[in-house]
Order: sequence, then C-alpha cells, then structure tokens
Amino acid sequence: MNPMNPMSRPRHSAPGWRAAAGVGLIEILIAIVILAFGMLGIAALQATALRTSQSSINRNEAIAQSYAILDAMRANRSNALIGKYKLASWTCAVPDDDGTLAGKDLNHWVARVRSAQGLGSAANTCVKIEPVAGIQDTYQVSIKWDDSRGNAGRNTQPNVQTVSTASRL
Repeated sequence: MNPMNPMSRPRHSAPGWRAAAGVGLIEILIAIVILAFGMLGIAALQATALRTSQSSINRNEAIAQSYAILDAMRANRSNALIGKYKLASWTCAVPDDDGTLAGKDLNHWVARVRSAQGLGSAANTCVKIEPVAGIQDTYQVSIKWDDSRGNAGRNTQPNVQTVSTASRL
C-alpha cells in the first residue's frame, strides 16, 4: 500500500463497518414513529380542547340569556313580583304572547333562548323561572340544553347541561 496514492487505501478502514451498516436508517425510522405518536396525541388534545371550549361558550350564552330576562323582569318589577314571569315547570315551547309586557317578554325571550347558537337543538332547550323560596323579591332563572357535543367521547349520561341564575329584582 502506497501512502501517497489515495486509491490504494481501503475505503472503509473503521473496524466493524459492515456490522454498523443501516443503523442510521433504523434510528431515523424509530424517531419518525415516536414523532407520529406525539402528533397523534397533540391532535387528540386539540379535539378535546375544542369540545370543552364549545361547551363553555354554550354555558356563557345561557348565562347571558338568563341575565336578559332578569333585566326585563327588573324593568317590569311590579308584574314580576306578582308572578307574571313565573314558569314553574320546565317550558320547552315558546309561550303564547298574551298581550301584556310580561307575556311579550317571555315570548321573545324563550324564542331567543331556543334559537341561540350552540344551545343544542331547540326541542331539547327548556327554561324555568320561579321565585327562590324564603328569599323575598328573588327569582331563579334556569336554562337546560343538550350538550352531547361537549360531552362527545365521554360516557356521561344524560348529556344535559343546566345553568341557574338567581337574582334579587
């Protein structure tokens, strides 16, 4: 072997070169598999965050709607205190407008709640307004809706969310 001639040297002089052939490719494949599992985990986390975020938006909408009817009741306080706004049982249908301010308020409010974006299907969205027992001039407004989208993937039965807001008039 002539040290001056580069062609006369063996190409791979490292011991065990043949035994290490392909190890870099296997390491890359393992790294890709680990990365793929990580990306799947991130995608599942994103889907869960989206569902819970939508459920939170629905609760905020229900709270805003309950404050809207409480404000209407405060504006018509004398009729509210004698029970004109009372819906003692769960009401899922829009009540008829009886021509009074309280009747118009209830009619428009229930229609808005049932058509609110995100509060489930209108058939499953119900409301209840009743005085709080033992506390004078205080009413509780409750709204319930189907939150099956927010509970998707979890075996929580039933998928009904209820928001109740109590306030003194």
